[in-house]
Amino acid sequence: MCKGFTNVFACYDLDGDGFISSTEYMTILNLLSDGGVNKLPFMFSRMDSNHDGRINLQEFLDGINEAVSRMKWSDVENLLSLLQNGQESKKSGGNQQELSEEEVLALQMSQSKELLAHDMQLPGELAKRFTLGETIGQGAFGKVFRAIDTAQGNTVVAFKAVVCPSGNEMLKKMTWAEGTLMGKLEHQNVLQSLGMVEDNNVIWIALEYMLGGDLREQITEHTKFNETMARGIMKQIFAGLSYLHDEVKIVHRDLKPANLLLRVKPASTEEVPQLVLSDFGLSTAFKSTKVIKLLCGTPHYLAPEIVKGDGYTRSVDCFSCGVIMYELLGGSRPFEGNTQEALFESIVANKVKFSGPAWSSMTESSIDLIQRLIEPRALQRLSVLEAINHPWTAGEATTESREMNVFELLAMGADSDDMLSDTTQ
Repeated sequence: MCKGFTNVFACYDLDGDGFISSTEYMTILNLLSDGGVNKLPFMFSRMDSNHDGRINLQEFLDGINEAVSRMKWSDVENLLSLLQNGQESKKSGGNQQELSEEEVLALQMSQSKELLAHDMQLPGELAKRFTLGETIGQGAFGKVFRAIDTAQGNTVVAFKAVVCPSGNEMLKKMTWAEGTLMGKLEHQNVLQSLGMVEDNNVIWIALEYMLGGDLREQITEHTKFNETMARGIMKQIFAGLSYLHDEVKIVHRDLKPANLLLRVKPASTEEVPQLVLSDFGLSTAFKSTKVIKLLCGTPHYLAPEIVKGDGYTRSVDCFSCGVIMYELLGGSRPFEGNTQEALFESIVANKVKFSGPAWSSMTESSIDLIQRLIEPRALQRLSVLEAINHPWTAGEATTESREMNVFELLAMGADSDDMLSDTTQ
């Protein structure tokens, strides 16, 4: 049986590097779901025992052993058959159009990894106009370069290069779909695409160049923001997201500070940065009645319905907004855990603290908006339009800052005499 699951590991180690990545592991979870197997004992976080974001063979076998310890022998045999035959049927079927979205994402990562290691050059016609500069970013599926547009007064632009290995028409189709989608986006708070070209199995997408870095860097630099600054930032996020949800009809699925780019670096700590929503690699079109099932996104910003493996809608973006707003005002994320499993448990439990000095001067209106955005029940969660119309976003001074209570003062290490004098005045 151990040999059987060792062979299973080899089947799902798509790039042959001796590890199963979280993206590659999505294929296993998808098969378990299709086979009616409870996925919880097999979650990636349970397998990744050393928490390095990937699973080696020993971790996989140990995790399988623990997961099946309470299963009947016949059920274990059925599980092995499901994983073996499921993957083999994908390989032998020859019909890439039948691949699930999870499997396409895994193939993108594995087949692009090697090609990305080589030097990349702009194709002939683009090279006549643009001078390619240094790499400013790299992901699992491509690189982003700084470039100079010599035809437009040496304007700085960015080029995203996505490697599409020969024969992988599905990858090309999805990348073209992303580029085409970005080409249709026209909003001051959404990153603009300037055009797209394919050459020698590489798709080049020209983008606006953002000079100010990303919001993650600003949070690291400032630690936290006052309500005026946070309001200015959140209003822009809400505006861009409203455009995506209500006009273009897409759900972003990966909202986080690192995907919020600044047009220019603020001249002072009091200047509200001008930002845009970026990275639409996980975005997808939706209908008002559509339930999405693909497990994707960044762990700290995932809505509980994604963590639990339930179907979800565009409201997951609103949950991410609540996490970002909490982070801006409080200087930390609302959900934490020493392991990914602990983090997910924190997200599902939804026990968020608004105590301590970081929150003592915050208005109840700000806290109310955060709570309504990170509401665990998706149907009760605020939509982006409701968030825009919330009193806090509108800047209405409806509620004064609250006072710290005795327990919060204790947490600060204040002595009892100070507390008595403060609370009896």
